[in-house]
Amino acid sequence: MSARENSVRTSEEESAKPVWVSIGARLATVRGSRTQGDMAALMGVAKNTYGRFERGLREIGAECLAVLVKEGWNGNWLLTGEGPERLDSGPIQRQNNDLPQSQVVRHASVKIAAQLLQEALDDANATLAPAQFGEALVLLAQLLEKGLPEAEVRPFARQTVGMITTGAPNGATASTGR
Repeated sequence: MSARENSVRTSEEESAKPVWVSIGARLATVRGSRTQGDMAALMGVAKNTYGRFERGLREIGAECLAVLVKEGWNGNWLLTGEGPERLDSGPIQRQNNDLPQSQVVRHASVKIAAQLLQEALDDANATLAPAQFGEALVLLAQLLEKGLPEAEVRPFARQTVGMITTGAPNGATASTGR
């Protein structure tokens, strides 16, 4: 028996356990359109073993769970159903501010986004709170990362500043912050 299969426990009577059934349902969500064989290969277990995970007949081990976490799935959600399904689906609260955060966008995109945002703020004669500035900056940088040309991001920056400073969906009348 391999080390990975040793990390997985089987119930003595091979009957489904409610907690394992819940985890199995979430595993089926993770699997999506892939086959059980594909998932088994990804986790390094037999297809029958993976099938038992989904049916709640077998407890998923830490090594198999680690594979899914490396694929971007939230281990807490997989085990408990709480929190976002994916690790990349929203902000993750950092527990230790000494740890570096992963880089989501390239430096060049952030630099251009900062210039566009500052131009929009200057044009509107407005300022943003640091948290709002950061959120707008990340949004603009992500648009640039997705390949949207700078010329198309510029009007979006202006509209974003208008929306934030007025709270209006169209940003028609931006309030001044200076």
